[in-house]
Amino acid sequence: MRCVLPLILAVLPAPSAACERVICSTDQPLPFTQRATFEAQPSGFGPGRQIVGVLVMQHIRFGQHFAGQTLGQLGDYDDVDGRAVAPLALLPGDVGKNLSVLRLTDANILSGDGPAGVPRTEATGEGAIAIAFELPQRALRLTLRGGEGGTAQVQFLTIDGAVLDSHTLGPLGEDRVTFIQTRGADISGVVITNQDPQGLGLQIVEFQLAAPIG
Repeated sequence: MRCVLPLILAVLPAPSAACERVICSTDQPLPFTQRATFEAQPSGFGPGRQIVGVLVMQHIRFGQHFAGQTLGQLGDYDDVDGRAVAPLALLPGDVGKNLSVLRLTDANILSGDGPAGVPRTEATGEGAIAIAFELPQRALRLTLRGGEGGTAQVQFLTIDGAVLDSHTLGPLGEDRVTFIQTRGADISGVVITNQDPQGLGLQIVEFQLAAPIG
């Protein structure tokens, strides 16, 4: 795997010259080799099938936030802030306030369950979703579903728990957003929160499987 890493990195296009951030969004195509979906997970129509604990999949895991971060509440929504402790450690939410797999007409999506708690309808899609990668990433793509004109915050963390950057997205709809790291440490964790009237779901995470840099 190490011998092909330079080839992988060589085909990653540079983000727009207008972006001077540590993490930039880009509309350029990237050669992702890994695609995490929730089609194989047990699911249900609203409020979905609850997940207890951390959801472990191949090369990627899902929870609510990372150890050391502050978990708060903004109305009916989770609010996650701050640096995590090193090394990055993924945590689930409490039962009913963690994650659910929700069936839409065309796909399963991962839904964060908010502070109101399942089965209350105002919990569905209004909780945080944290992502931990098995190997650090230079770029990733998120496919988000169910937005109704609200906003989402995407926070990027290093393996040591430091916050690399944080992006606000919106107005939300059916969105596919690609991010690329421009300098510094690679991405080991991501936290997604939102303030959307109907909440937000995660359908796909695309990433690269390659040996760590350095």
